[in-house]
Amino acid sequence: MPLDLVAEVVANNGSLPNLNDLLTKKKWLTRKNGLKFTAVWFVSVVLLLLPLAGISGAPEEVMGSLAVIGIFGSFLLILLSFLFLPKAFQLNIAASVQGNETGQPQFLGGRQQQALPPQQSIPASAYAAPAPGSWRDTNDLQPTSVTEGTTRMFNERNDR
Repeated sequence: MPLDLVAEVVANNGSLPNLNDLLTKKKWLTRKNGLKFTAVWFVSVVLLLLPLAGISGAPEEVMGSLAVIGIFGSFLLILLSFLFLPKAFQLNIAASVQGNETGQPQFLGGRQQQALPPQQSIPASAYAAPAPGSWRDTNDLQPTSVTEGTTRMFNERNDR
């Protein structure tokens, strides 16, 4: 039983919500989005605002505070993202179902056949009763006695 669905069943009073709703429902406050925001914060403050402040002749206190806010703010945002933001909710089913260009799901990340393989059948007329003198009439399938095989072996040794 996929245990990640239990939380959804409990949240919906014992019924499983529509799978499409679960697959399309997205939360904004996730760890991944927090880390993306941290990257944007670092680039905008340290790589854009700090050089612009230096070019415009801003006082050293402003440039120092921008550097501190940019660098230590990024570290703080990374730490807060890992500590307090949840991972994105993913079902095991959602990981194995992927849409393709036709809009049909493709299961288990594997190949999807475009059509069924050609029909392979053997007509019933091909199964006929065996003709007389077939393999059933031979003595090859009857077991031989153990003593007969041993007697042959001793006779072969004596002939040498």
